[in-house]
Amino acid sequence: MRGPRMGGITHNPVLMVLAICLGMGMIETIAAPVITFLSGIAMQHWGYSVTSVALGLCIVAAAIPAVTMRELVTLPKPDGWEDHIRKSGLTKF
Repeated sequence: MRGPRMGGITHNPVLMVLAICLGMGMIETIAAPVITFLSGIAMQHWGYSVTSVALGLCIVAAAIPAVTMRELVTLPKPDGWEDHIRKSGLTKF
């Protein structure tokens, strides 16, 4: 059931994308200063090299699911979208 403020957001793809982008922006706005603060503390405690390697490994660990996700890897090229939509049973392009 949709809340009173959601309105027709689930029926409008543009509004859905906007809502997702806004949600991601809020997460990034909160996470960026926290990560920067913790990185500064870690650099003072363990040094720049160790902290840089640790942050690099965190980035790689976060990227692995994205580059191995079957749904993303199997997305068609732009000229194959019509066939993909037909096969997946979507009614709108």
